[in-house]
Amino acid sequence: MTDQLTRRRLVTGSGALIGLGSAAALTFGFGLWHGPWAYSPYDDLLNRLPVEAGAVTLGRAVRQALPELDDSRVAASLRRRLTGASLRKLACTDALHREVVEVSGWILPLSVAELCALAASPRKA
Repeated sequence: MTDQLTRRRLVTGSGALIGLGSAAALTFGFGLWHGPWAYSPYDDLLNRLPVEAGAVTLGRAVRQALPELDDSRVAASLRRRLTGASLRKLACTDALHREVVEVSGWILPLSVAELCALAASPRKA
């Protein structure tokens, strides 16, 4: 009886894990979940950010510090500058050229600040 109960638990647990794994693969593997900035016209850029609410929070602070940011202009500039480069490399280049911005006491590379501002941009559904 104990072996059968253990086998039943093992089969049930394995089935549950396979189901959860399949759901996760469908959701994350096929891009059904886009992070906190879902359905943004800037998904190609925002995919370079880690999936954290911190990017949106920082983006809100950037928008307060730089209210004149134009989303379409910023996106076009970032797309051009990120062609063939990683965000890390672009951020280092910005820092080397002193293209930085102060936001809430933090000194950020301009590219990172702009990307976070896009993550916090108001979107229309």
